Amino acid sequence: QTAILQWVGTAFEDWEQRFPLEQPLREQLRRLKPLIAERAVTDPDFLIPGSHPLHRMLDALQLAAVGWQANLGRVGENLPKQIVKAIDDALACSEGTHSELAPLCTQVVAAVERDLARTVRMAQRTIEVEAGRNRTAQAKRVAANFINAGLLEFPVPTSIGKFLKGPWYESAQLVLLKFGEDSSQWTQMSATTITLLASLRNAETDEDPGGRQRLFELVTQLPKELKRWLLSLEHDREATENAKG
Repeated sequence: QTAILQWVGTAFEDWEQRFPLEQPLREQLRRLKPLIAERAVTDPDFLIPGSHPLHRMLDALQLAAVGWQANLGRVGENLPKQIVKAIDDALACSEGTHSELAPLCTQVVAAVERDLARTVRMAQRTIEVEAGRNRTAQAKRVAANFINAGLLEFPVPTSIGKFLKGPWYESAQLVLLKFGEDSSQWTQMSATTITLLASLRNAETDEDPGGRQRLFELVTQLPKELKRWLLSLEHDREATENAKG
Protein backbone atom coordinates (compact mmCIF):
# COMPACT_ATOMS: atom_id res chain seq x y z
CA GLN A 1 0.00 0.00 0.00
CA THR A 2 2.87 2.37 0.76
CA ALA A 3 4.31 1.79 -2.70
CA ILE A 4 0.92 2.37 -4.30
CA LEU A 5 0.39 5.63 -2.40
CA GLN A 6 3.87 6.81 -3.36
CA TRP A 7 3.04 6.02 -6.98
CA VAL A 8 -0.17 8.07 -6.75
CA GLY A 9 1.69 11.01 -5.22
CA THR A 10 4.48 10.87 -7.78
CA ALA A 11 1.97 10.56 -10.62
CA PHE A 12 0.11 13.68 -9.43
CA GLU A 13 3.33 15.69 -9.08
CA ASP A 14 4.52 14.64 -12.52
CA TRP A 15 1.12 15.45 -13.99
CA GLU A 16 1.07 18.94 -12.48
CA GLN A 17 4.61 19.68 -13.64
CA ARG A 18 4.16 18.44 -17.20
CA PHE A 19 0.64 19.79 -17.69
CA PRO A 20 0.28 22.76 -15.31
CA LEU A 21 -3.13 24.28 -14.82
CA GLU A 22 -4.20 27.74 -13.70
CA GLN A 23 -5.71 28.27 -10.27
CA PRO A 24 -8.29 27.49 -9.01
CA LEU A 25 -8.54 24.47 -11.33
CA ARG A 26 -5.29 22.96 -10.06
CA GLU A 27 -6.51 23.03 -6.45
CA GLN A 28 -9.87 21.61 -7.46
CA LEU A 29 -8.30 18.57 -9.08
CA ARG A 30 -6.14 18.05 -5.98
CA ARG A 31 -9.35 17.50 -4.01
CA LEU A 32 -9.58 14.12 -5.72
CA LYS A 33 -6.28 12.85 -4.28
CA PRO A 34 -7.81 11.29 -1.13
CA LEU A 35 -10.44 9.47 -3.19
CA ILE A 36 -7.81 8.35 -5.69
CA ALA A 37 -5.55 7.12 -2.88
CA GLU A 38 -8.43 5.20 -1.35
CA ARG A 39 -9.39 3.54 -4.61
CA ALA A 40 -5.75 2.82 -5.44
CA VAL A 41 -5.35 0.62 -2.34
CA THR A 42 -8.84 -0.91 -2.29
CA ASP A 43 -9.77 -1.39 -5.94
CA PRO A 44 -7.48 -3.70 -7.98
CA ASP A 45 -8.87 -2.28 -11.22
CA PHE A 46 -7.46 1.13 -10.35
CA LEU A 47 -3.93 -0.14 -11.08
CA ILE A 48 -4.84 -0.75 -14.74
CA PRO A 49 -3.94 2.51 -16.51
CA GLY A 50 -6.80 4.16 -18.37
CA SER A 51 -9.55 1.70 -17.52
CA HIS A 52 -10.81 2.93 -14.16
CA PRO A 53 -13.57 5.59 -14.20
CA LEU A 54 -11.44 7.92 -12.06
CA HIS A 55 -8.57 7.63 -14.56
CA ARG A 56 -10.86 8.51 -17.43
CA MET A 57 -12.56 11.33 -15.55
CA LEU A 58 -9.24 12.85 -14.53
CA ASP A 59 -7.97 12.65 -18.10
CA ALA A 60 -11.13 14.33 -19.39
CA LEU A 61 -11.07 17.13 -16.79
CA GLN A 62 -7.37 17.74 -17.34
CA LEU A 63 -7.86 17.92 -21.10
CA ALA A 64 -10.69 20.40 -20.67
CA ALA A 65 -8.72 22.52 -18.20
CA VAL A 66 -5.50 22.86 -20.23
CA GLY A 67 -5.25 26.41 -21.54
CA TRP A 68 -8.01 27.81 -19.31
CA GLN A 69 -7.32 31.23 -17.76
CA ALA A 70 -9.28 33.36 -15.34
CA ASN A 71 -9.29 36.33 -17.74
CA LEU A 72 -11.29 34.52 -20.43
CA GLY A 73 -14.49 36.13 -19.19
CA ARG A 74 -17.80 34.62 -20.24
CA VAL A 75 -16.08 32.20 -22.61
CA GLY A 76 -14.37 30.42 -19.72
CA GLU A 77 -16.79 30.88 -16.87
CA ASN A 78 -18.55 27.54 -17.36
CA LEU A 79 -15.48 25.29 -17.08
CA PRO A 80 -14.67 25.91 -13.37
CA LYS A 81 -18.31 25.23 -12.47
CA GLN A 82 -18.25 22.04 -14.52
CA ILE A 83 -15.06 20.83 -12.82
CA VAL A 84 -16.30 21.68 -9.30
CA LYS A 85 -19.55 19.81 -9.91
CA ALA A 86 -17.77 16.77 -11.34
CA ILE A 87 -15.41 16.60 -8.35
CA ASP A 88 -18.22 17.14 -5.84
CA ASP A 89 -20.19 14.33 -7.47
CA ALA A 90 -17.14 12.05 -7.46
CA LEU A 91 -16.47 12.73 -3.76
CA ALA A 92 -20.11 12.02 -3.03
CA CYS A 93 -19.51 8.58 -4.52
CA SER A 94 -16.54 7.93 -2.24
CA GLU A 95 -18.56 5.44 -0.23
CA GLY A 96 -19.93 3.84 -3.34
CA THR A 97 -18.61 1.19 -5.67
CA HIS A 98 -16.80 1.16 -9.00
CA SER A 99 -20.14 0.83 -10.79
CA GLU A 100 -21.41 4.07 -9.23
CA LEU A 101 -18.43 6.00 -10.51
CA ALA A 102 -18.79 4.65 -14.04
CA PRO A 103 -22.02 6.55 -14.94
CA LEU A 104 -20.56 9.76 -13.49
CA CYS A 105 -17.42 9.28 -15.56
CA THR A 106 -19.51 8.79 -18.69
CA GLN A 107 -21.40 12.03 -18.03
CA VAL A 108 -18.22 14.01 -17.38
CA VAL A 109 -16.45 12.66 -20.46
CA ALA A 110 -19.49 13.40 -22.65
CA ALA A 111 -19.76 16.97 -21.28
CA VAL A 112 -16.05 17.60 -21.85
CA GLU A 113 -16.25 16.25 -25.39
CA ARG A 114 -19.17 18.57 -26.15
CA ASP A 115 -17.26 21.55 -24.79
CA LEU A 116 -14.13 20.63 -26.72
CA ALA A 117 -16.14 20.23 -29.92
CA ARG A 118 -17.69 23.66 -29.35
CA THR A 119 -14.23 25.10 -28.73
CA VAL A 120 -12.96 23.59 -31.97
CA ARG A 121 -15.90 25.10 -33.86
CA MET A 122 -15.26 28.51 -32.29
CA ALA A 123 -11.57 28.29 -33.16
CA GLN A 124 -12.41 27.30 -36.73
CA ARG A 125 -14.80 30.24 -37.06
CA THR A 126 -12.10 32.56 -35.74
CA ILE A 127 -9.64 31.16 -38.27
CA GLU A 128 -12.15 31.59 -41.08
CA VAL A 129 -12.95 35.17 -40.05
CA GLU A 130 -9.26 36.08 -39.89
CA ALA A 131 -8.59 34.38 -43.22
CA GLY A 132 -11.48 36.32 -44.73
CA ARG A 133 -10.06 39.58 -43.42
CA ASN A 134 -6.66 38.75 -44.88
CA ARG A 135 -8.18 37.87 -48.24
CA THR A 136 -10.19 41.10 -48.25
CA ALA A 137 -7.12 43.18 -47.39
CA GLN A 138 -5.12 41.43 -50.10
CA ALA A 139 -7.89 42.01 -52.66
CA LYS A 140 -7.97 45.71 -51.77
CA ARG A 141 -4.21 46.00 -52.22
CA VAL A 142 -4.15 44.20 -55.57
CA ALA A 143 -7.14 46.13 -56.95
CA ALA A 144 -5.82 49.49 -55.74
CA ASN A 145 -2.31 48.89 -57.08
CA PHE A 146 -3.63 47.84 -60.48
CA ILE A 147 -6.04 50.76 -60.87
CA ASN A 148 -3.52 53.30 -59.56
CA ALA A 149 -0.89 52.03 -61.98
CA GLY A 150 -3.37 52.48 -64.83
CA LEU A 151 -4.23 56.00 -63.72
CA LEU A 152 -0.55 56.91 -63.68
CA GLU A 153 -0.09 55.65 -67.22
CA PHE A 154 -3.28 57.09 -68.71
CA PRO A 155 -4.46 60.58 -67.73
CA VAL A 156 -8.25 60.47 -67.35
CA PRO A 157 -11.09 62.97 -66.82
CA THR A 158 -12.35 63.46 -63.27
CA SER A 159 -15.56 61.56 -63.93
CA ILE A 160 -13.69 58.49 -65.19
CA GLY A 161 -11.28 58.66 -62.25
CA LYS A 162 -14.22 58.77 -59.86
CA PHE A 163 -15.74 55.74 -61.56
CA LEU A 164 -12.49 53.77 -61.41
CA LYS A 165 -11.89 54.60 -57.73
CA GLY A 166 -15.51 53.93 -56.81
CA PRO A 167 -17.73 51.17 -58.23
CA TRP A 168 -14.99 49.74 -60.46
CA TYR A 169 -12.53 49.46 -57.54
CA GLU A 170 -15.20 47.79 -55.40
CA SER A 171 -16.06 45.42 -58.25
CA ALA A 172 -12.39 44.57 -58.74
CA GLN A 173 -12.20 43.49 -55.11
CA LEU A 174 -15.23 41.25 -55.56
CA VAL A 175 -13.72 39.62 -58.66
CA LEU A 176 -10.49 38.94 -56.76
CA LEU A 177 -12.33 37.53 -53.75
CA LYS A 178 -14.66 35.39 -55.83
CA PHE A 179 -12.27 34.10 -58.49
CA GLY A 180 -8.70 34.89 -57.36
CA GLU A 181 -5.82 36.85 -58.80
CA ASP A 182 -4.76 34.04 -61.15
CA SER A 183 -8.23 33.55 -62.61
CA SER A 184 -9.32 34.21 -66.17
CA GLN A 185 -12.04 36.48 -64.76
CA TRP A 186 -9.48 38.83 -63.20
CA THR A 187 -7.47 38.76 -66.41
CA GLN A 188 -10.56 39.78 -68.38
CA MET A 189 -11.50 42.54 -65.97
CA SER A 190 -7.92 43.84 -66.05
CA ALA A 191 -8.07 43.89 -69.84
CA THR A 192 -11.35 45.80 -69.72
CA THR A 193 -9.76 48.34 -67.37
CA ILE A 194 -6.83 48.87 -69.74
CA THR A 195 -9.21 49.14 -72.69
CA LEU A 196 -11.23 51.81 -70.90
CA LEU A 197 -8.11 53.79 -70.06
CA ALA A 198 -6.61 53.39 -73.53
CA SER A 199 -9.86 54.49 -75.16
CA LEU A 200 -9.42 57.93 -73.63
CA ARG A 201 -6.36 58.78 -75.70
CA ASN A 202 -6.69 61.27 -78.57
CA ALA A 203 -7.44 59.20 -81.67
CA GLU A 204 -6.73 62.17 -83.94
CA THR A 205 -3.04 62.10 -83.01
CA ASP A 206 -2.64 58.34 -83.53
CA GLU A 207 0.02 57.79 -86.19
CA ASP A 208 -1.23 54.28 -86.93
CA PRO A 209 -3.80 54.54 -89.77
CA GLY A 210 -5.76 51.60 -88.40
CA GLY A 211 -5.45 52.67 -84.78
CA ARG A 212 -8.52 54.86 -84.84
CA GLN A 213 -10.65 52.08 -86.32
CA ARG A 214 -9.42 49.56 -83.76
CA LEU A 215 -10.09 52.05 -80.99
CA PHE A 216 -13.66 52.53 -82.15
CA GLU A 217 -14.14 48.76 -82.24
CA LEU A 218 -12.86 48.46 -78.69
CA VAL A 219 -15.05 51.29 -77.46
CA THR A 220 -18.08 49.63 -79.01
CA GLN A 221 -17.55 46.61 -76.73
CA LEU A 222 -16.80 48.64 -73.60
CA PRO A 223 -20.37 49.14 -72.27
CA LYS A 224 -21.04 45.42 -72.40
CA GLU A 225 -17.77 44.57 -70.65
CA LEU A 226 -18.20 47.29 -68.03
CA LYS A 227 -21.68 46.01 -67.18
CA ARG A 228 -20.35 42.44 -66.99
CA TRP A 229 -17.73 43.25 -64.34
CA LEU A 230 -19.62 45.81 -62.26
CA LEU A 231 -20.26 43.18 -59.60
CA SER A 232 -20.60 45.75 -56.84
CA LEU A 233 -23.74 47.08 -58.57
CA GLU A 234 -25.08 43.89 -60.15
CA HIS A 235 -28.25 43.94 -58.02
CA ASP A 236 -29.02 47.59 -58.80
CA ARG A 237 -29.79 48.02 -62.48
CA GLU A 238 -30.23 51.78 -62.29
CA ALA A 239 -26.94 52.28 -60.47
CA THR A 240 -25.22 50.03 -63.02
CA GLU A 241 -26.56 52.06 -65.93
CA ASN A 242 -25.59 55.34 -64.25
CA ALA A 243 -22.06 54.14 -63.55
CA LYS A 244 -21.71 52.74 -67.07
CA GLY A 245 -23.02 55.99 -68.54
